[in-house]
Amino acid sequence: MNISWRLSVSGDFAVASNWNPAVIPGLVDDATISANGICTVTSSLDETAEGLNTPGPRTTVRTSR
Repeated sequence: MNISWRLSVSGDFAVASNWNPAVIPGLVDDATISANGICTVTSSLDETAEGLNTPGPRTTVRTSR
């Protein structure tokens, strides 16, 4: 399932209400984050998703543990 970031601002990946539909992306899901401007998505939990889509001309993805 494709699950889209619904915020136009930064937020926590692990909060279901930040996604549309309101579920946290998991092992069989594609997460799409397409906020305009600067958006920092952090996570209060370890996360694994099938894919991460970041459409747009200027998108930077950083991961850390």
